[in-house]
Amino acid sequence: MSYNIGLRMSNPNHGTNRVLWYVASDVSRRDGRVVLALRGRFGYAAAGALTAALTDAFDEKTNEVIIDFSSVDYISGGGAAPLAALAARLADTGVSMILCGLQEPVRQVLSYAGLLPHVVVESTVTAALERSAPAAEERH
Repeated sequence: MSYNIGLRMSNPNHGTNRVLWYVASDVSRRDGRVVLALRGRFGYAAAGALTAALTDAFDEKTNEVIIDFSSVDYISGGGAAPLAALAARLADTGVSMILCGLQEPVRQVLSYAGLLPHVVVESTVTAALERSAPAAEERH
């Protein structure tokens, strides 16, 4: 499942109504885990689309959400806040969130937003899948 969002903004230096922010995500499921690979730049509007993508991917067997930020070079505080709210909602239902591939500017914003203490951070999707494999197997 893929989601694409182009945010159109008027910019006098580049013409009007051009796509200036592009966000895309690919969602896959692996043994009770939702893996969301993100691409683009995340502001508040894009975070809403991220929440919608995750909601569509969930079912009663979901026990972990892995979000790959390796192709995200920017996230605003407005984009990070809904992620923090999502992490809290997931925790309330017993679903854990693992973030991976955080570039330093993205890591800093997520840290300032207060998200990092409430999630697991791994370097890659592979590391996240390896880390979570025993826990996922125990839940079945």
